[in-house]
Amino acid sequence: MSRLPPLNPSQLTPEQEKTYQSLTAGPRGKNIVDEKGTLTGPFNAMLYSPQIGNTLQELGAQLRFHSELPPNLLELAIITIGAHWKAQFEFWIHSKLAKEAGITEDVINAIKSFQTPNLKNEEKIIYDFCQEMLDRKRISTNNYEKALELLGEKGVLELVALLGYYSTISILLNTFDISIPSTEKAPFDEP
Repeated sequence: MSRLPPLNPSQLTPEQEKTYQSLTAGPRGKNIVDEKGTLTGPFNAMLYSPQIGNTLQELGAQLRFHSELPPNLLELAIITIGAHWKAQFEFWIHSKLAKEAGITEDVINAIKSFQTPNLKNEEKIIYDFCQEMLDRKRISTNNYEKALELLGEKGVLELVALLGYYSTISILLNTFDISIPSTEKAPFDEP
């Protein structure tokens, strides 16, 4: 159970209402609202500080829905980040999206188990870049040059922003103990 109670849409302040509307009218839309109209995942937490929440959700929408990264590379990066932080909700929801984008179940399971997945070509470049930054807090010249050749400068910047944004979201999820629906199995053992 989340440390932050769900905020009922009928009781939101004007600022919270603006953020709520931005979230639900955007590309995430109805997928982030439960049967009571409250926001699920990290989005309810964003209402507790609506200015920051709105800024976060705008960055997230830009990275997810307007990135130059193809969906398979985008989702591979997100599940790699989610696994690093053991963010239950993030990994759970994005592993479904990764599968839809063509990431195999074997790769998803390897990442979930903190094993190096068997990847080739573009996917290996993205995974290696993300994993190196998460592990070493730096990118080697070799991994930078491979990512630059694949993505160009704009794409590398988007990948770096993706690392920062989804790390922030993972920390938010872990801090406020936001988990997956009770009907689902959590991807990671609880600490």
